[in-house]
Amino acid sequence: MILRSCINGDMFADGSVNTLVCPINVAGAMGKGLAKVFRDLYPGLYEFYLENYPKTDNPDPALINKLALFDPGNGGRKILLFPTKLHWRNASKAEWIEQNLRLLNQVWESWGLGHIALPALGCGEGGLDWYQQVGPLVQQHVGSTPHYCTVYPPQNPNFGMIPVDMIGESEDSPKGSWNSGR
Repeated sequence: MILRSCINGDMFADGSVNTLVCPINVAGAMGKGLAKVFRDLYPGLYEFYLENYPKTDNPDPALINKLALFDPGNGGRKILLFPTKLHWRNASKAEWIEQNLRLLNQVWESWGLGHIALPALGCGEGGLDWYQQVGPLVQQHVGSTPHYCTVYPPQNPNFGMIPVDMIGESEDSPKGSWNSGR
Protein backbone atom coordinates (compact mmCIF):
# COMPACT_ATOMS: atom_id res chain seq x y z
CA MET A 1 0.00 0.00 0.00
CA ILE A 2 1.22 3.49 -0.81
CA LEU A 3 0.47 5.91 2.00
CA ARG A 4 0.00 9.43 0.76
CA SER A 5 -1.98 11.02 3.50
CA CYS A 6 -2.62 14.45 4.86
CA ILE A 7 -3.05 14.88 8.58
CA ASN A 8 -3.16 17.56 11.21
CA GLY A 9 -0.69 16.80 13.92
CA ASP A 10 2.90 16.90 15.03
CA MET A 11 5.23 15.50 12.40
CA PHE A 12 7.99 15.21 15.01
CA ALA A 13 5.83 12.77 16.99
CA ASP A 14 5.09 10.55 13.96
CA GLY A 15 7.23 7.50 14.55
CA SER A 16 6.29 5.93 11.22
CA VAL A 17 8.44 8.26 9.11
CA ASN A 18 12.09 7.73 8.16
CA THR A 19 12.82 11.27 6.96
CA LEU A 20 11.57 14.68 8.09
CA VAL A 21 11.61 17.56 5.60
CA CYS A 22 12.92 20.85 6.99
CA PRO A 23 12.13 24.04 5.03
CA ILE A 24 15.11 26.42 5.03
CA ASN A 25 16.62 29.56 3.56
CA VAL A 26 20.09 29.35 2.02
CA ALA A 27 21.60 32.34 3.86
CA GLY A 28 22.92 30.39 6.85
CA ALA A 29 20.18 31.23 9.35
CA MET A 30 17.82 28.80 11.12
CA GLY A 31 16.38 31.29 13.60
CA LYS A 32 12.63 31.22 12.95
CA GLY A 33 9.78 28.94 12.03
CA LEU A 34 10.19 25.21 11.51
CA ALA A 35 13.89 25.58 10.74
CA LYS A 36 14.45 26.82 14.30
CA VAL A 37 12.43 23.94 15.72
CA PHE A 38 14.58 21.48 13.77
CA ARG A 39 17.79 23.25 14.83
CA ASP A 40 16.77 23.03 18.48
CA LEU A 41 15.68 19.38 18.32
CA TYR A 42 18.53 17.79 16.36
CA PRO A 43 22.11 18.16 17.63
CA GLY A 44 24.60 18.63 14.81
CA LEU A 45 21.97 19.70 12.29
CA TYR A 46 22.84 23.40 12.42
CA GLU A 47 26.52 22.72 11.84
CA PHE A 48 25.64 20.47 8.88
CA TYR A 49 23.33 23.19 7.54
CA LEU A 50 26.12 25.79 7.73
CA GLU A 51 28.49 23.46 5.84
CA ASN A 52 25.97 23.36 2.99
CA TYR A 53 24.51 26.87 3.22
CA PRO A 54 27.16 29.26 4.64
CA LYS A 55 26.08 32.33 6.60
CA THR A 56 25.95 35.31 4.23
CA ASP A 57 23.93 38.40 3.36
CA ASN A 58 24.21 37.54 -0.35
CA PRO A 59 23.48 33.82 -0.77
CA ASP A 60 24.42 32.06 -3.97
CA PRO A 61 21.19 31.65 -6.01
CA ALA A 62 22.40 28.21 -7.15
CA LEU A 63 21.93 26.96 -3.57
CA ILE A 64 18.14 27.30 -3.88
CA ASN A 65 18.14 24.00 -5.81
CA LYS A 66 20.44 22.10 -3.46
CA LEU A 67 18.79 19.57 -1.19
CA ALA A 68 20.97 18.29 1.64
CA LEU A 69 20.42 15.16 3.73
CA PHE A 70 21.46 15.10 7.39
CA ASP A 71 21.87 11.61 8.78
CA PRO A 72 22.49 11.61 12.54
CA GLY A 73 24.16 8.22 12.15
CA ASN A 74 22.57 6.75 15.26
CA GLY A 75 19.70 5.01 13.52
CA GLY A 76 17.57 8.12 14.00
CA ARG A 77 15.48 9.77 11.38
CA LYS A 78 17.13 11.64 8.54
CA ILE A 79 16.48 15.34 8.01
CA LEU A 80 16.12 16.61 4.45
CA LEU A 81 17.02 20.30 4.17
CA PHE A 82 14.65 21.74 1.58
CA PRO A 83 15.33 25.33 0.41
CA THR A 84 12.22 27.48 0.02
CA LYS A 85 13.82 30.95 0.05
CA LEU A 86 17.15 32.65 -0.55
CA HIS A 87 17.37 34.87 2.51
CA TRP A 88 15.40 34.69 5.75
CA ARG A 89 14.22 38.27 5.13
CA ASN A 90 12.62 37.34 1.80
CA ALA A 91 9.47 35.47 0.92
CA SER A 92 9.48 31.93 -0.42
CA LYS A 93 8.72 31.38 -4.09
CA ALA A 94 6.39 28.68 -5.35
CA GLU A 95 8.64 28.00 -8.36
CA TRP A 96 11.53 27.13 -6.03
CA ILE A 97 9.33 24.73 -4.12
CA GLU A 98 8.20 23.14 -7.37
CA GLN A 99 11.80 22.76 -8.61
CA ASN A 100 12.82 21.15 -5.33
CA LEU A 101 9.81 18.81 -5.29
CA ARG A 102 10.98 17.58 -8.70
CA LEU A 103 14.48 17.14 -7.30
CA LEU A 104 13.07 15.32 -4.27
CA ASN A 105 11.42 12.80 -6.59
CA GLN A 106 14.74 12.27 -8.39
CA VAL A 107 16.71 11.50 -5.21
CA TRP A 108 14.03 9.79 -3.10
CA GLU A 109 15.14 6.21 -3.73
CA SER A 110 18.88 6.75 -4.19
CA TRP A 111 19.09 8.68 -0.91
CA GLY A 112 17.01 6.05 0.92
CA LEU A 113 14.44 8.55 2.19
CA GLY A 114 11.72 5.96 2.77
CA HIS A 115 8.52 7.32 4.31
CA ILE A 116 8.81 11.10 4.62
CA ALA A 117 6.95 13.74 6.62
CA LEU A 118 6.38 16.86 4.53
CA PRO A 119 5.29 20.13 6.17
CA ALA A 120 3.56 23.01 4.39
CA LEU A 121 6.69 24.19 2.61
CA GLY A 122 7.06 27.97 2.49
CA CYS A 123 3.67 28.60 4.09
CA GLY A 124 4.85 29.82 7.49
CA GLU A 125 7.67 32.34 7.50
CA GLY A 126 7.78 32.11 3.69
CA GLY A 127 4.32 33.61 3.29
CA LEU A 128 2.94 31.28 0.60
CA ASP A 129 -0.66 30.06 0.56
CA TRP A 130 -1.11 26.31 1.03
CA TYR A 131 -4.46 26.04 -0.74
CA GLN A 132 -3.66 28.18 -3.79
CA GLN A 133 0.08 27.71 -4.24
CA VAL A 134 1.83 24.91 -2.37
CA GLY A 135 -0.87 22.24 -1.87
CA PRO A 136 -1.47 21.88 -5.64
CA LEU A 137 2.29 21.57 -6.23
CA VAL A 138 2.55 18.84 -3.59
CA GLN A 139 -0.41 17.08 -5.20
CA GLN A 140 1.21 17.27 -8.62
CA HIS A 141 4.73 16.22 -7.65
CA VAL A 142 4.28 13.97 -4.60
CA GLY A 143 0.69 12.75 -4.90
CA SER A 144 1.48 10.90 -8.12
CA THR A 145 4.66 9.11 -6.96
CA PRO A 146 5.01 5.55 -5.68
CA HIS A 147 6.68 6.83 -2.50
CA TYR A 148 5.45 6.91 1.07
CA CYS A 149 4.64 10.42 2.27
CA THR A 150 2.60 12.01 5.03
CA VAL A 151 1.80 15.68 4.46
CA TYR A 152 1.30 18.05 7.38
CA PRO A 153 -0.66 21.08 6.14
CA PRO A 154 -0.75 24.37 8.03
CA GLN A 155 -2.48 23.89 11.33
CA ASN A 156 -5.57 26.01 11.46
CA PRO A 157 -8.42 25.00 13.76
CA ASN A 158 -10.89 26.86 11.51
CA PHE A 159 -10.11 24.64 8.53
CA GLY A 160 -9.44 21.23 10.04
CA MET A 161 -8.21 18.63 7.58
CA ILE A 162 -7.75 19.28 3.89
CA PRO A 163 -9.26 16.93 1.32
CA VAL A 164 -7.03 13.99 0.45
CA ASP A 165 -7.36 14.94 -3.22
CA MET A 166 -5.10 17.90 -2.44
CA ILE A 167 -2.18 15.45 -2.29
CA GLY A 168 -3.29 12.19 -3.85
CA GLU A 169 -4.92 9.28 -2.13
CA SER A 170 -4.10 6.10 -0.34
CA GLU A 171 -5.64 2.76 -1.17
CA ASP A 172 -7.76 3.16 1.96
CA SER A 173 -9.32 6.45 0.94
CA PRO A 174 -11.91 7.05 -1.76
CA LYS A 175 -11.02 10.05 -3.91
CA GLY A 176 -12.23 13.30 -2.40
CA SER A 177 -12.71 11.87 1.08
CA TRP A 178 -11.24 13.26 4.26
CA ASN A 179 -8.26 11.19 5.30
CA SER A 180 -7.09 10.84 8.87
CA GLY A 181 -3.75 9.57 7.63
CA ARG A 182 -3.99 6.33 9.54
